[in-house]
Amino acid sequence: MRQKRLWIQISIEGKARQELNKYACYVSNLFTFYLPTVFIKTTCKLVVELVSEDDAFYIFPADRGESIYTVRDTLLLDEFAGNDLDKLILLAKRTISSLRKLYEHLGLQPADIISGYNNIIENNFTLKTELLKKRNRQGVKATLIVEYFLDFALIYIVFFDKEDNIIRKVDLFKTLPNHLFYSQLIHSAKWIGQSTFEVLNKSKETRININLDGETRVDYYPTGRDIEGIKQEIRYFSLEQMINIDAGKNYNLKLLH
Repeated sequence: MRQKRLWIQISIEGKARQELNKYACYVSNLFTFYLPTVFIKTTCKLVVELVSEDDAFYIFPADRGESIYTVRDTLLLDEFAGNDLDKLILLAKRTISSLRKLYEHLGLQPADIISGYNNIIENNFTLKTELLKKRNRQGVKATLIVEYFLDFALIYIVFFDKEDNIIRKVDLFKTLPNHLFYSQLIHSAKWIGQSTFEVLNKSKETRININLDGETRVDYYPTGRDIEGIKQEIRYFSLEQMINIDAGKNYNLKLLH
């Protein structure tokens, strides 16, 4: 059994759901990426439901060995005041208590929750993760990064020389701050020669070529649909495209085999 990351989802139910949803989403990402990985066989996701009701606590399911667990707990909406950071801190502290109960239920170490929260504090409630990184034969490193904000996630690539000095940063997409969205746009990548880095989407129908000078080109390899269908999918999963998705080449995979 290998160590793995648990995906944390915080859900605020009731009248305040729409108002506080972006804070819940952001804190979900913070705990997902800052909590230590754990040894657990089947479980992959923990849901924290916070409701403005007294005596709301319960954990479901009761038995161990399930893939998803939900802890439901009380949230006092009167506590939420101040600026964005104040609200994030309040929600994160409230989440600690619920996650500790869930960790105890699953036989995990509750101390990991505090360790994860300390990591969040040390990083000043900011979150930036590396999706992947690869070096070419000349030692140039390309790193794909997702940086989280309250209203969106920014996906970009940074090129480093062999001494790890930044050569160039190239923005690719803004998406909703959820891995389910950006993982559809960015799935794998590889070097093409020594100066071009190619980024592929999940279906491998979209291939973004980024040169070290910052120039980009999107090539399409449609399978079972036309090129416009791929572009519509890109627009659906992204809030904004920093690259020109209308420029590039269209390849028919059937003609390549």
